[in-house]
Amino acid sequence: MLKFVVLLGLLASCLGKTTLSRFDWDLNPGLIVISKPVNHESGSLDRSATEVDSQFVNFWYCSLGGVSRRSRGKVSDFYAGGRGSILGSEPAVEKSLDGKIVGGHSTTIQEWPFMLSLQVSYLGGLFTFHQCGASIIGSNWAITAAHCTEGMSASSLVVRAGSTNRYSGGSTHQVAQIIEHSGYGVGSTYNNDVAVFRVSTPFVFSNNVQPVNLASNNLNLAGGTYTKVAGWGALAVRRAGSRLAILPRGATSIRSLSDLFQSGGSSPDTLMEVSLPVVTNTQCAQIYGSSSITTSMLCAGYLAGGKDSCQGDSGGPLVVGGVQVGIVSWGGECAAVGIAGVYVRVSAIRDWVWTNTGI
Repeated sequence: MLKFVVLLGLLASCLGKTTLSRFDWDLNPGLIVISKPVNHESGSLDRSATEVDSQFVNFWYCSLGGVSRRSRGKVSDFYAGGRGSILGSEPAVEKSLDGKIVGGHSTTIQEWPFMLSLQVSYLGGLFTFHQCGASIIGSNWAITAAHCTEGMSASSLVVRAGSTNRYSGGSTHQVAQIIEHSGYGVGSTYNNDVAVFRVSTPFVFSNNVQPVNLASNNLNLAGGTYTKVAGWGALAVRRAGSRLAILPRGATSIRSLSDLFQSGGSSPDTLMEVSLPVVTNTQCAQIYGSSSITTSMLCAGYLAGGKDSCQGDSGGPLVVGGVQVGIVSWGGECAAVGIAGVYVRVSAIRDWVWTNTGI
């Protein structure tokens, strides 16, 4: 009950401090999103509605700490519950930067000993919420997606290692340093969506805690190669009409009421996995457009639909034979027909990881 009262107080404080031009509070799924469009160069929204999806704008939203925050991103990052984007320009393909497992089955940390839950800590650790997946790559180092750490301070992030459950068991480690790829966020694609971070206390290796081997820089995967991806998340497809609204890359604001109270529902706390075939970049470019898919990206999924990574599992590992070949990055509507998930191609950023971590 105390937790409920504290959270309601934070919500009231946040809304009370906000004087921006527009807000959208959708009680189903329970998101607060406040937006004020500005051109990142001229300070005005100067494109037509048909072109606005590709324009970078500033989005304002209400954070759990009661302070309005701002993040630069594309309108398509803010697709709201199937009603079109918050500015009314519905993107042709929803770009979700919050992955979860759809159509998979339960697994254990013994099968994924390098798997981490990257969590945001609020109010001095009184509340922690699962933000993304990540992978252990060394005794003090882990790898995730850059959009999971963008705009975050190291002091606000912790990871849980060695546990099938994202909120209990294993060990927790404070994040001490974050390094995001300098090429991330450049241009209009999600290219180089990778970050590494160092923890303040080393991981103690055991049957439940182990580093993953990263793909070498000369690894090429043929279309149809089967991969596996794991994460904590939804058990069913969240279609456009019922999905959580997508917040800005790196947003630390409230995602859903069910996440706040951890009441279970469609987002179990235990680890899930699913097998997915590689989709060639040529096929993937036909889905998303050639300018959206780069050589640093890898696509995987069933074009017949039904299985995918989706909301909540960004930053997690895509593996082949125990080797990490991808990082959950973005995609269209989860598990939809004709849609593949898009991952960071680890072989393309392998040298960058070595340069920044020595691993």
